[in-house]
Amino acid sequence: MTAFDAAMKWLLSPDAEGTKYAEPPHIDQPTKYGITLPILREWAGPETTKDDLKDLPPEAAGELYKEFFSEPIERDDLPPGLALVTFDATVNSGQGHAVRWLQAAIGVPQDGVVGPRTILAAKSAEQGPTICDILLMRENYLKALPKWQKYGKGWTNRLTALKLAAFDA
Repeated sequence: MTAFDAAMKWLLSPDAEGTKYAEPPHIDQPTKYGITLPILREWAGPETTKDDLKDLPPEAAGELYKEFFSEPIERDDLPPGLALVTFDATVNSGQGHAVRWLQAAIGVPQDGVVGPRTILAAKSAEQGPTICDILLMRENYLKALPKWQKYGKGWTNRLTALKLAAFDA
């Protein structure tokens, strides 16, 4: 199984984005597999409707995630646990944050690019402490967001489950 396949398996689990369609007031905008209608329209075209989002098959979600979010891990160069936490952070907080958290945790310059220096340092790093460092940086970032009051419990649960999954990866 590739790092991307493992990350998608995690992402579509109930502990992460899940597979159900959801609408406000439970969330800010309609979503399925963690994909919002604006992201789906960017990928599939401006004529895409809310019904298209509701009917989105998991295979299409995987294609969208591969195209838009997998760059940091697509080459399978990162150790599995670090690939998982980096991919999940890319989906949830953006690639810039995700890669910089990885780089900060492994002690390389934070340029936001997963290049040879980052890959070498990631492979040499102790996985458990590095995973914990990345998740702590992500938690601190999330706690500073105005929506922490509304979503903090769910985000905390996600990070806890992600930590366990990353340790098992």
